[in-house]
Amino acid sequence: MNTVTDSAHCSCCNSVHRCPTEASGSQPACCHSAAARVRPESYHSRQLALILSAAFALPIASFLPLITVGFQGNARQVTLENMVVSLVQSHQWLLAIIVALIFILFPMAQLFLFGWLSTFASLSRRAPGQQAILRLLQWLNPWCMSDICLLGLLVAGYKMAEFIQLNTGPGFWALIWVALMSRSMTQQDLAASWHSSVPPSTSKTPPEGSGKKMMGCHRCGLLCQPDLKAKFASRCPRCHTLLARNPANTLSCSTALLLAALFCYLPANLLPVMQTTFLGGSSEKTIFSGVAAFWNSGASAIATIIFIASVMIPVLKFLVMGVLIITCYLQSQWAVSRRAQLYRLTEAIGYLSLLDVIVVVIMSCALQFAPSITVEPRSGIIFFALSVILTMLSALSFDPGLIGSRRHHE
Repeated sequence: MNTVTDSAHCSCCNSVHRCPTEASGSQPACCHSAAARVRPESYHSRQLALILSAAFALPIASFLPLITVGFQGNARQVTLENMVVSLVQSHQWLLAIIVALIFILFPMAQLFLFGWLSTFASLSRRAPGQQAILRLLQWLNPWCMSDICLLGLLVAGYKMAEFIQLNTGPGFWALIWVALMSRSMTQQDLAASWHSSVPPSTSKTPPEGSGKKMMGCHRCGLLCQPDLKAKFASRCPRCHTLLARNPANTLSCSTALLLAALFCYLPANLLPVMQTTFLGGSSEKTIFSGVAAFWNSGASAIATIIFIASVMIPVLKFLVMGVLIITCYLQSQWAVSRRAQLYRLTEAIGYLSLLDVIVVVIMSCALQFAPSITVEPRSGIIFFALSVILTMLSALSFDPGLIGSRRHHE
């Protein structure tokens, strides 16, 4: 199979763009989606040092105190580990699994895998299992949310500081560094690693007269010339992904996940997300009543952040994904560039909605001073977490190449 290495394929509009040399440093962007498809300059040695420092900080962030809370002479330490333990003890198994995966296990795996790749790249060598690792990293990256945990600590800490003593621990400062490093590991790093995994039979330019036969891999961006006479569907020689996906299947999958997310979002707003017991009095709060409580207490900035993360962003995601799916079913060519940009925006901000989930988890872990004060998560927060995860899965399963395609139903 012929492949081309000096051009890149945009997964949103199916167009091809010439990549500059690494020495030029320029960054061409797709004219439709503004999504860069370039190979950045080599900086593997520096990247390895940063990754190793983050790998050292992650166990500190996971197992040492993030914050220490005190109430009436009693003290309680909050770590990522005892958040999971607290949820398990209260039989909130689903929340415990979500917290363990996206705040502990996935970031650990991400740092280890990036460190593995950077170690060999700094030696100008290909890492063993590089293609499999890159495929795993592309799946892992959207689910590493250390920055949301950090923001949740700030929001929860502001609320709890009204009636308890609160001090930051070493885990909090380590989490800041882990969050910065995790979010900096963008698709550009993956693009550089994919480029170093050059398959056999590569060429610098497309073969003569074969422009219409070249196909772009939606995973790694490699331009390929599949064998049209092959008995089975062709796969990318670099990442082994199917080059031709069934549009009807991807749209059906994305639609089903979006409808399931919408089904979970309705009870998430109607059912209480947590129950608070304070000095003998008990109350239950929904998402909206929690926003109202922050607003009425004078914390308008915190109320605005929670309202944007828990209400505006989920609604925006439902609207954007709904418009994208409907226009793709209709094979519409309306505002291709704007729709591609909206898809990228939805992909980028979708995880922010988990802010409310981590705030409830932190408060339920920290405020366990029975019988004076206790906080327990309720069913509403489980439905909300499921809604956010299903919406993210809907966006990830959606094929952005259908946005600019006229023939995806042929």
